Amino acid sequence: MINSKIAKLATLVIAFALASTTGCSPLQTTSNDEAQVTEGKPSTTKMGVERNYEVTGKAQMKRLPGGDTGKTIVDLNVKGLHPNEKYPVHVHNLPCGEKGGGGHYQHEKGGKVDDVNEIWLTFTSDASGAGSSQAEHGHVARSDAQSIVIHDSTADKARIACIDLR
Repeated sequence: MINSKIAKLATLVIAFALASTTGCSPLQTTSNDEAQVTEGKPSTTKMGVERNYEVTGKAQMKRLPGGDTGKTIVDLNVKGLHPNEKYPVHVHNLPCGEKGGGGHYQHEKGGKVDDVNEIWLTFTSDASGAGSSQAEHGHVARSDAQSIVIHDSTADKARIACIDLR
């Protein structure tokens, strides 16, 4: 009887010790095995309207947990762009209504500015001004991956459209 109580107490002590190192309570889980899908439609920014853009379409982000094999897949399909131009597109870390989407979302905050650490969806529009892109990354994007910003193809790379991912 005493050994059984000691074993239960030891189990609780271990659970609380593990919880304190993972930052969660003993009743929480450290992983979510359910896929999370967020999506949205583009809104043309004021600068985009001034430059004769009327961007429409849709975007979707799938966060697919799986331990060490988790990944993020982002799909983008838009039209209303100028034909045959290359558009830089990135996932950003704020909603469109806050600082125009904020800065680029980075897997490793403060890390390299490249298509490995950030989610880039750059594409070239077709003759009708439509474009699509898909990016797949070997990590599950955090909740601060909140929007997708389409930048102008001109040298100033102005934000011409933004998509809130909800």
